Amino acid sequence: MENCKKPLCVYNKKTKKCVKPNGYIEWLKKCGMEKSMSKCKDLYVNNPEKHKKNACDYYEENTKRLVNKKTCPKARRPINNTCSKEYSLLKKNKNGEDCCYKEKQKIKVIKKHIEPKKLNKSDIFLNFSLGNKTLNDNGKIPNIHKKKRYANKKIPKRLF
Repeated sequence: MENCKKPLCVYNKKTKKCVKPNGYIEWLKKCGMEKSMSKCKDLYVNNPEKHKKNACDYYEENTKRLVNKKTCPKARRPINNTCSKEYSLLKKNKNGEDCCYKEKQKIKVIKKHIEPKKLNKSDIFLNFSLGNKTLNDNGKIPNIHKKKRYANKKIPKRLF
């Protein structure tokens, strides 16, 4: 069903039928390559019916132009199959065109194992900041977690 003919020349996958392209948008795409947008808009306003009728022709021209468009940026295009110093790696991009890329730098991650600090029982400041908690024989703080439980609390009756 993708073989659509004029005036319905674009196949829409969502509606699964042929539709007519928007003449205004297709005209701006075609004209915008050569002239400024304000001139293109003025030309459209002068003769909108003509542009609506030729929307399929404009659509075909625009799709052909997009296929031939280079997808690699100018700074990254190889010259005689060689790349610049900044972009030293030559690869093919998703459209199959040769393009230069930067080499990825490997970053080494150093992980250090840090052991918990042992506390002295005689340290008054630490004992004061610990509150009711006491130190173990090893000099470490015991791992005690107090969880707040809201299930056992009485819910106040609200007046409506």
